[in-house]
Amino acid sequence: MDRTQLLGWQLNDIIDKRDKEIERLRETLELYALKRNYYNVTTDIVHKCGVVEWDMGKRAQQVLKGKRDG
Repeated sequence: MDRTQLLGWQLNDIIDKRDKEIERLRETLELYALKRNYYNVTTDIVHKCGVVEWDMGKRAQQVLKGKRDG
């Protein structure tokens, strides 16, 4: 195994860990929004965390819309 291969594997490992952490944060934000029944809170938190492009899941949108409308 050469140095380039080792660095490539380490980089992939770092990227995988980062992706898992981002997904965990998204789930946390979605749950927070559902509990607070406040749609825009996710956008505020996401921008503060530096995750600019984040779309709330369809399920969360439907639940929040249902609570807001009726």
